[in-house]
Amino acid sequence: MDNKEKEYLFPEFDDVTFDAIDREKVFRRIKNETSKNKIKKLFSSFSALFVTSITGVVAVIIFILFSSSTIFNNNEEIHNVAQIGEHENPKTELLIIRREEHDLADLLLLFSYIPSENNLKVLSIHRDLYVPIIDETGQERMKGKALKTTIVESSAAVKSFSKFFGMQIDSYHELTEERFVQLLNSLGGISITTTNETLSGEEVLSQLLARYDPARHTFEHREKQHNELLVAIMEDLINKNITQIFPAIDTSKDLKIDAIEMGELVEFSIVKEIVYYMVDEEGIEKVRTELGVK
Repeated sequence: MDNKEKEYLFPEFDDVTFDAIDREKVFRRIKNETSKNKIKKLFSSFSALFVTSITGVVAVIIFILFSSSTIFNNNEEIHNVAQIGEHENPKTELLIIRREEHDLADLLLLFSYIPSENNLKVLSIHRDLYVPIIDETGQERMKGKALKTTIVESSAAVKSFSKFFGMQIDSYHELTEERFVQLLNSLGGISITTTNETLSGEEVLSQLLARYDPARHTFEHREKQHNELLVAIMEDLINKNITQIFPAIDTSKDLKIDAIEMGELVEFSIVKEIVYYMVDEEGIEKVRTELGVK
């Protein structure tokens, strides 16, 4: 350091001259000050980095908490939507009325009861409906007429219609036509409120099977008469407290009874010179909706 530098940096020492010892002291002081400044700068940089890091960590934690809250809220919304959209499955039962013991069945009645609506519905499955034929092991053997589903165990018919309609059938009952007639006669016949007449068991069976008589009116008219008679039969049986052939229903309050019209959904088709009634996927979905299946 020369004298000019000395005068600029240390004006208080104007009258002092520098010897080798003084010069060494000044250099040592400058060195110490420089080291302190470096330490301060390092600490300042570290402090800034530390503050920045802490801020970043806090931001990340807040983001995670907010995101978690959003996720939980979304899950709650999904859970609530699932609860709101959850539909009570109907209670279902299949009634098979065979011609004779271990014989084919012309009458196949699928009952569906929706407890929340206290609504009992019936679908009379046409015997010529084209459906999968399932055997007792659950394997599909072929496709054919609905009455062929009863060629083996009744449980196989349940599996066939469960697959065809894409729904669960909870249970089934089976009767022979003779037993069915005896049951109705034991109740004094069936009272038809719309016509104020009482039909014997034989008359009821004959009119139900008239559905398959092409000489009687048109197909649509036969279907309408068939379903009206079914509703009348169900109403009278329930009024007489005969409910064993239906799913568990609540008779303590007004019960609504409906027959599902399937005639308009049916198309006639000939497969290997045999006439079948065909229903497409859209038609099946309409039937499912009518049955209360979601």
